[in-house]
Amino acid sequence: MDVDTVLTRLEALIRDARAVPMSASCMVHRDDVLDLIEDARRSLPSQLGDAQKVLTQRDAVVAEARDQSKAIIDAAYAEQARLVAEEEVVVEANREAERMIALPDEEFHAELEKRFGLHLGDLKVVGPRKAFPLGLFTAREFIAERLALVGDAAHVIHPIAGQGSSNLGFIVRCSSSG
Repeated sequence: MDVDTVLTRLEALIRDARAVPMSASCMVHRDDVLDLIEDARRSLPSQLGDAQKVLTQRDAVVAEARDQSKAIIDAAYAEQARLVAEEEVVVEANREAERMIALPDEEFHAELEKRFGLHLGDLKVVGPRKAFPLGLFTAREFIAERLALVGDAAHVIHPIAGQGSSNLGFIVRCSSSG
């Protein structure tokens, strides 16, 4: 018999007991109460053991759920990166950057002048040429003590990657959903 049943029976025993005149007390049979107390004592160890098992299992279930959620999130980040990398704006920008880096010095200088103009004077290339591929980078943690990353603070995408569209992430999502 479980503890809740024992307590329910004890409650019924007291509620149905004969009242002692002119007091809030009642009369119950001693053996009936002692039997219920003994039933409760017998039930408690098994129920406490069951409760301990639940607590132990809870920790394992929570740990497994955390591992599964991390795997799901990692897969989502990988899929996001794949979708962005396949987006035509990103592909074309990276292809064009590679083309420009490979140009001879004179053609490279002409390309820079064409793209940036000479508003600030003649351009001069110093040092080796470098290209930084466009892509989307998203924070893995968005909340920490006294910190919350929201909106553009939670992800980084080069501003040129989104030119011509109001939201590259929206375009990528729409194009990938069929």
